[in-house]
Amino acid sequence: MSTKITVPDIVAAKRGRTGQDEKEGHRRLAMVTAYDCTFARLVDRAGVDFLLVGDSLGMVVQGESSTLPVTLDEMVYHTRLVAKARPRALVVGDLPFLSYQTSRRDALESAGRLVKAGAEAVKLEGGRTVAATIRALVRAEMPVVGHVGLTPQGVHRMGGHKVQGRDAEGRRRVLDDARAVADAGAFAIVLEGIPLDLAREITETLDIPTIGIGAGPFCDGQVLVMHDLLGLATDERSAPRFVRRYASLGDAVTRAVAGYCEDVRTGAFPSDAESYHAPGVAERAPSRVEEIRTVADMQAWSDRQRAMGLRVSFVPTMGYLHEGHVSLVREARRRGDRVVVSIFVNPIQFDREEDLVSYPRDYERDRRLLVEAGVDAIFVPGPREMYPEEFTTGVAVDRLTSNLCGAHRPGHFGGVTTVVTKLFHAVRPHVAVFGEKDFQQLAVVRRMARDLDFGIEVVGGPTVREADGLAMSSRNARLDAPGREAARCVPEALDAVRAALARGERDVAALQAEFAGRVAEEPLARLEYATVCDPDSLEVIERVESASRIAVAVWVGGVRLIDNVLLDPACAAPEPIARNSRNASTSRTATLPESAEAR
Repeated sequence: MSTKITVPDIVAAKRGRTGQDEKEGHRRLAMVTAYDCTFARLVDRAGVDFLLVGDSLGMVVQGESSTLPVTLDEMVYHTRLVAKARPRALVVGDLPFLSYQTSRRDALESAGRLVKAGAEAVKLEGGRTVAATIRALVRAEMPVVGHVGLTPQGVHRMGGHKVQGRDAEGRRRVLDDARAVADAGAFAIVLEGIPLDLAREITETLDIPTIGIGAGPFCDGQVLVMHDLLGLATDERSAPRFVRRYASLGDAVTRAVAGYCEDVRTGAFPSDAESYHAPGVAERAPSRVEEIRTVADMQAWSDRQRAMGLRVSFVPTMGYLHEGHVSLVREARRRGDRVVVSIFVNPIQFDREEDLVSYPRDYERDRRLLVEAGVDAIFVPGPREMYPEEFTTGVAVDRLTSNLCGAHRPGHFGGVTTVVTKLFHAVRPHVAVFGEKDFQQLAVVRRMARDLDFGIEVVGGPTVREADGLAMSSRNARLDAPGREAARCVPEALDAVRAALARGERDVAALQAEFAGRVAEEPLARLEYATVCDPDSLEVIERVESASRIAVAVWVGGVRLIDNVLLDPACAAPEPIARNSRNASTSRTATLPESAEAR
């Protein structure tokens, strides 16, 4: 798509359509208007064939009621702006009203000015009455695009912007005009505002490409005004029938500027990251993190970011944050322009009431961590906001939830998928980041997002471990000193499994027994499960012949700890995750990235 399009390329497209290429799906020609360098680059990047610098700028740029007031000087100026974009598409400049009708000499001089400004072809309106002018321009080596049917410069003669060629006389007139333009040497012709059957007859009759606008689907190509196509119109007039909107950028621009105004007035813009700092000066801009408590407000906030073309990243949590969560925030920042973190202890995913009651909470500490991490919004809904009275709907993912934690926590994953669905609808993110520590949860959410067409990229953030190798979790805070020491058996047992794999053990039963035996040596620990599975389907396997996962759950006192590591048979010397001796410090300093609890 990088080769420059020329006039011969456009002519060849017509020949291709009438030959063998038509059977092979030869593409039709696309023409879009452009009036400045910035939009010319954007439109050209999309792969159009023509960029038309149309006298329609009088209506969509200048605010006029017709194209008639546009001057040649203005057309030259806008043509120069479009040409500065150095587009791949062919640049066509419109000859405005009275720049070519007065004499052949005026037409040559007017067209010459457009060509010198960067036009690679010129377009003029009319049929038989301008045929001699077209011949003169072609003899002067200036390619010409004709324009028949509804010609906006003849709006007064036609009694308004009315469809032409509906009766026998009008049909014959339009057909004769089209033939005259082609015979005079135009290399293409625009057909505007004519019945589709007439446009088809003209297209089949002429050996030059026809470009339709309000002329039906049988033309060799189509043209639309950029402002109509993108929904940039600012007036209240209804669009013509032939206009198809492909975006609503006018509304998006208004919302984006309204968001900017709001941020300026509230002090949210500029932030510290958007300010310059003198060396050695500690002054920083105050944090303006938004705290949002209702679904409606969250959706409105996200809609404003999207309207500004910003990418929203989301990290769902249940609070009591630690370095693992912060690592997820950093990953979210890397993948988006705005970062939202939710804090919601989800009651419907707890299978034991005492776990819900005892789950650690410290919102002020969480907020400080998130402010320091540079999040843009914290979504803190209450239980009644998420689950209104008589809430009866649930979301379930089959198969992936039947083993591992799903086999031991009835209803847990139904609660997870339901709350994540509601959070996704509230936050409306482009990307969501979950911790790999809960590998099953990550797999389940990914499958749900795919199956239900959420259009959200679900990303896994590597586990973050404490200094001794224990996976970071909000639940670790519930361990007393003996329990905290005993919990080290989990990373040590995982290391034992990987060491056995490196020695050549491939039998899953033996590897699982290796983990169970190590945990059994710790009196305060009780194994719930240790399962080696396929990393995608989570199905239990019998031998490790390729990269797999061992997922485990171990009770230490009354605290349930989960973890998982990759089992790679190609790795001869895996890096140990358990660090220091049993009597070493159990500092909460993070050292090894591996996964973080994101619930």
